[in-house]
Amino acid sequence: RAEAIGKKKLFGTKKTAEYMKSLSECGRYELSAEELAKINEHFVGYYTTEEETSAAIRDAYENKKRLIDTHTAVAYNAARAYMNDYKAERRMLVVSTASAYKFAADVYSALTGKEASSDLEAPYELEAYTGVKMPSPISALRGKPTLHEGTIKADEMEAATLDFA
Repeated sequence: RAEAIGKKKLFGTKKTAEYMKSLSECGRYELSAEELAKINEHFVGYYTTEEETSAAIRDAYENKKRLIDTHTAVAYNAARAYMNDYKAERRMLVVSTASAYKFAADVYSALTGKEASSDLEAPYELEAYTGVKMPSPISALRGKPTLHEGTIKADEMEAATLDFA
């Protein structure tokens, strides 16, 4: 929110250690209603659906002339919602942490409404559609031999790892 917490600690080192111990031992920790209320004084959270993510990618590209990845689209959408919900008067900065080409198939689909011909061709199709040059490490992959093929289902990973070892 607009007010900053600064160096103020919400729960302190001891309580944080208790949370982390519970997380490690039980896989979770619980906050009391009072603790949650204290957090809500300083933080607000948003989520973005798949459809909203695609719409944010299109909006950023069409209206802001920015090609953004799926994760940045979630932040972009949350920032817009926050600015609207809280009638924020200050500008907000959304920092992108990934290239749109890392998620080229999803970005291409969001912009065109069509599926890319394949995951390997998606960066080239995205570049052709947008005119935004892809990073050279990605373009250098074309023509390289495939080293690993196939996928392993989550419930088969342990056996596959043991077979490999």
